[in-house]
Formats: sequence, structure tokens, C-alpha cells
Amino acid sequence: MYRHRSEHDSSKLGDRLEERWIKHIAKNKNPAYYKVLIGTFIWEIFVLNVLVVLIEAIRMTQPFIISKLLTIYEKDPKENINDVYLYSGLIIATSLVSVILLHKFNFAMMQVGMKMRIASCSLIYRKALRLSKSALAETTIGQMVNLLSNDVGRFDQAAHHLHYFYIAPIQALIVMVFLYLFAGWTALLGTIFLLLSIPLQSWLGKKTSQFRLKTATRTDERVRLMNEIISGIQVIKMYTWEYPFAKLVELVRG
Repeated sequence: MYRHRSEHDSSKLGDRLEERWIKHIAKNKNPAYYKVLIGTFIWEIFVLNVLVVLIEAIRMTQPFIISKLLTIYEKDPKENINDVYLYSGLIIATSLVSVILLHKFNFAMMQVGMKMRIASCSLIYRKALRLSKSALAETTIGQMVNLLSNDVGRFDQAAHHLHYFYIAPIQALIVMVFLYLFAGWTALLGTIFLLLSIPLQSWLGKKTSQFRLKTATRTDERVRLMNEIISGIQVIKMYTWEYPFAKLVELVRG
């Protein structure tokens, strides 16, 4: 197995996150973990923000280039053959550059998400070692396993979409302006319907998060039960309790 890079070391990332977390809870009565997480990796996110703005700017120039090319073809393309070559080359160049930059952005953003996940896992592990006996009695193994395997893993995916929270509205506004200038109000109907669907999507997102919370609770209970069954499998075998416990597992999974 290859050695990991020093910047991906769990202890270093955990130290960075823990230091900022301690400062944050000292200044805020209601601490927010996402603020600490973003603040810890703010410079990596900022550099990638410049990159994704460049990618979207290049993408937005492509419709204008295609429009120029189509305008030439509406006339006689043989008279403007140099312009045909120019705009065709620009379409290829912008597509190639945007694809290369997009892959670079995706790879770098996956690393940022991985750093968030590693740092969060390190913080969870350190917190688990400092829990009191009363806190340990209230915390199940299922909760710990679910945190480290499912919940923290969401950072790998969430980090990738982080930039589009503020880029998408700006981009939509710019597109609407150009649509109005080129085609008038009729071109905005589709965009308006799309914007009207945002409240519905927001409501569906809240409902999904509620269902996810219920699913996580059931998962914690299922993992706890399976861990207890595996730990006491000899006793279960000795008293031939396989059938009742199988029914219990089916009930929890159902």
C-alpha cells in the first residue's frame, strides 16, 4: 500500500479542525460545525472558487460563439471561410479547456471533501476517547459506526457542490439578462418556471432530511442489535434462541 501525502495525515487535519473548533465554541454560544469546517479549509475552497468561476465563464461563451457560426452559415460560408475556421476552432478550444479545468476542479474538490471527512473522523475519535462513563452509556456502538461510515462520508459529495450555492444564482441572472436582450420576454418563460420550482425543491429537501434522520435512527438501532447478537452468539446458540432473534432482526430491518 502506498504512503499517503503528509497533507492528508489524520493527526494534522484533526489538529487544524480541533484548534478552530475550540476557538469557535469559546466565542459562540450556539456553535455551528459547518462554519468551523469551511473556515478550516477556506483557502483551498477559495482557490477552487476562482477555478470554477473560470470554468463557468468559458462555458457561457460557447453559445455566443455558436451563434456567430450559425450566422455565417445563414449567409454564404465560403465567403467567410476564415471566420468559419476561427469560430469552429474557438468552440473546440473552449470545450477542451473547460473539460480539462473541470476534471482538475473535480479532483481537487474531492481532495478537499476527503480532508473534511478525515478531519471529522479524527475529531469524532478524539471525542470518543474523552467521553465519560455516563455519556458512554447513552452512546451506542451503532451511533458511532453510523457516524464514521455514513454521515461523515457525505462530506466527499457535499464539498463538490459547495461552490454552486452562490455561483448558480449569479449565473442564472446573467443568462436571463442575455435571453431577454436576444429573444425578449418569451425566452424567460422557461427560466421563470424553473425559478418557481425552487420552493418546491426546498420543501422536498426538508422532507428528505427528515426521512434521512429517521433512517439514521433505525440504522443505529439495527447496528446496535447486530453487535449485541454477535457478541452473545455463544449464549444464543446454547439456549437455541436463533429463531426469536432472527424475528427480532427482521422486525428491526423491516
